[in-house]
Amino acid sequence: MALAAAGPSATQHAAASASALASHADAPPPGHTGGFGEPTCQICHAEYPLDTDAIRVALMGVPRVAEPGSVHRVAVLVRADGTVAAGFQLSTRRPDGRQAGRFRAVDDQVRVTPGDTPAGEVQFAHQTAAGIGEQERIESLWTVEWTAPDDPVDVTWSVSGNSANGDNSPFGDLVGTGSAGTRVR
Repeated sequence: MALAAAGPSATQHAAASASALASHADAPPPGHTGGFGEPTCQICHAEYPLDTDAIRVALMGVPRVAEPGSVHRVAVLVRADGTVAAGFQLSTRRPDGRQAGRFRAVDDQVRVTPGDTPAGEVQFAHQTAAGIGEQERIESLWTVEWTAPDDPVDVTWSVSGNSANGDNSPFGDLVGTGSAGTRVR
């Protein structure tokens, strides 16, 4: 009598994970910034603990104070030795979790995708397939344009980034998070 399989084997799980990772190179699923109770990129890249000393994820150029409707260029940095491919997801939100301001991609390395959240639709800026890279490096950098909301509000920036070894598996990759705040007045 043959025994029925109880579930997918480890090999099948790894193959499914590798396929999912490859499909997220151009558009990770919305809602993985680590902010507002969301998961991070670690949902797929899960071998190492979140935010180890081996990876740095940072936001550069985020204004501490902004005028309503003002436009700012902000950069996302992922830094880790041995990076072959890298990615990120970024959001800006009001204290209640709703969208704060608007993102605009400035080149083919970044795309802005809407996603449903408990607080309503939110924009998520993220890497594209053209923006993941293909050569070993230490730093990956993406730029996005942000227009501040038209009303006074405190804005929370949440970002999750990953440094991948390029083998299209969930193993050997690092994930980090970052955050910042802007007061629109």
